[in-house]
This record gives sequence, C-alpha cells and structure tokens, in this order.
Amino acid sequence: MAPSLGMEALGRAIPAWVIAGVRVVDDAIQVETITPPLAGAALPSGVPSDPPPARSHFAAMLPADAFGFVETHGAGANLERLLAGLKADPAEASAIAPLEQALASVGGIDNLAGWIEDFGVAVLPLDQGPCAVIMVRGTDAAATKSRFDELRNLLTITSTGTDITLHTTDHNGVSITTVDLGDLGPALESLGLPAGTLPIGKHASFSMAEVGDVLMIGIGDGVLERVIDVDAGASLATTPTYKRAIELGGTPNDLEAFVAIDAVAPWLERAPRRASTGAPTRPTSSPTWNISPG
Repeated sequence: MAPSLGMEALGRAIPAWVIAGVRVVDDAIQVETITPPLAGAALPSGVPSDPPPARSHFAAMLPADAFGFVETHGAGANLERLLAGLKADPAEASAIAPLEQALASVGGIDNLAGWIEDFGVAVLPLDQGPCAVIMVRGTDAAATKSRFDELRNLLTITSTGTDITLHTTDHNGVSITTVDLGDLGPALESLGLPAGTLPIGKHASFSMAEVGDVLMIGIGDGVLERVIDVDAGASLATTPTYKRAIELGGTPNDLEAFVAIDAVAPWLERAPRRASTGAPTRPTSSPTWNISPG
C-alpha cells in the first residue's frame, strides 16, 4: 500500500501531552497551554532556519471594524521546512515525490514560497455583507511586485479563449486588478452541483493589488478599496480592545488569531432587518479574542 502523504508526520506533530489553564484577568478570560518540544527530522543544509516570532504587520493595515483575522509569521520558511522534513523522513519520501515534481514545474518550493514572510486572512464588513482579504507579505516591495506581476501575467494568459476577463483601475494611487471568472454555471454542472449550491453563485470575481511589500487578494466588491483607505493611525492596531487582547495573548508570536465577537454579534442581529429593509449597517470594532502561541 502506498504511504499516505503526511499522515505519519501529522502524528508526530501531535504533542505527547498538553497542560492547559484558564484564568480570569480583569475583563478577560485567558487560556494558557504548555506542550513539550516536538521531535523533527534533521533537515539538510540550505533549508531556512526556524523563523523567529514576530509582531503583526497586518493589524495596522486593517480597518478598526474588522471582524477578525488570522496571521502566521515566517509562512514561507515554514512551508520549506515542512517539505524538507517530509522529504527527509523515509516513511514519507516516496509519497512526497509527486509533489516535488509538481513544484519543479514552477521553479521549486523556494521559488514558490521563499519570498513569503507572513500570510494572513481577514474578514471585513461591507454593505453587501462580510468580505475577505488574503494578505501575503513578501521579503521586500520588489519581491512582492515581481510575484504580483507574474500572477497577473499568468491570469492574462489563462484567460485567453475563455470567459475570464481582467481589468485594472486606480484607487488612491494603487492599481487594482479585478478578475472576472465569468459564468461558473457549466463548471458547477460538470461537478454535479446545481445552481445555488455555492454561496458565490454562478458568477464570481476577485481583485488583486500590491501595496508596498504586501500582496492582497480581495473577495467581495470594494474590499481592497477599504483596506487601501485605512489610515494606520486609525486602524485595528490602534483600538483599545485589540491592544488589550494582544497584551494578554502576547507578542511577538508565531501565529495570531483575532475575532471581534462584539462586532460580529450585533451585525448578525441586524442581518434580518437588513434583509427586509435593505438598509446597510456597519458595526463598530470590539475585538475580544487573540491566540498567540510563541
């Protein structure tokens, strides 16, 4: 039987024991966990070292009323280390071979992920509902622009002879490329999915932009414009509740997850009224959760 890719490695990634504690700290509930170091295969030379903890770069780019975001630091290096660890494991080496071949066609894992520092996904409120933005921070602005241009050129080539269209607009000096995927009906039907199965419907689009060293992909009309318009002095990072959450959770960190419970809850409560009246509402930010393993 062929080995199952990553299953044994996944088993070794589960700690042998976990100690957890819960305590109330003034206006917050804090959960702390302790685990032993995880054993890993010896990695060959040339593989990136374990990236150090870092502070959030995306909180200062997001609007104060963001519903939440997840940000992982050292994402590119961690992907390279994961692949190298699987390759060095005799139980996984044969299973990883097809993936290596696929990666070779795009220049290898270093070309694909070596330029990435941080990766994050945020959810923001817009008049039509929650929208998402994927954020990738590169090693520098030049590296990010290079990857953005490569992605746009690839999409341009892919769109030839299809219903996919690309158009670029300017928003406060930032070029936003919108990719319209056209009618997804035939593709959905070929998969046996009836119309309305997916929340995106039969017609979907997304937008892309690069701002400094950050490449952004927006899902939802106007979501990138909202991010581009954010003043760092009035961003999510400046709100008292986010500051309180990160104070309790700890920074710098390897992973930061933040959910604004009392921004999401009022929005959900107002959803039936919006649906019946069509009146758009936008909640104020009140972040309450932060998970920051160091």
